[in-house]
Amino acid sequence: QTHEVVRRVREMRQQLQAGTGTPGDSARRRALGDTLWMVEEVLAQFRARAGQDLSNYPTSVDSKLATLLDFAGQADARPTAQDYSLFRTLSAVVDRQRAAIDHLRIAVGDRGASP
Repeated sequence: QTHEVVRRVREMRQQLQAGTGTPGDSARRRALGDTLWMVEEVLAQFRARAGQDLSNYPTSVDSKLATLLDFAGQADARPTAQDYSLFRTLSAVVDRQRAAIDHLRIAVGDRGASP
């Protein structure tokens, strides 16, 4: 679900970049694009490159979910209460970002289905 929201953000940003209109529309598209970048950065760290210090670019929700899955899968027992709690917390972040995208979708002019 996290990656579906990121995919939708990227599609919406492409639609904004392809748009035409008045100079006022350009400022509006730029503001919407900035908001889309912020949503994507919450969900996926796209700035960090191999070898860079992640303290400059902290991990995002997708990385945290992958790490949680990895650790929970290594145990010989069922996931702990803390695992479930962290999963619920991270899932809530994804849900909030999805809601933000659904709200912005109309402003961008995206007619695609919500992820």
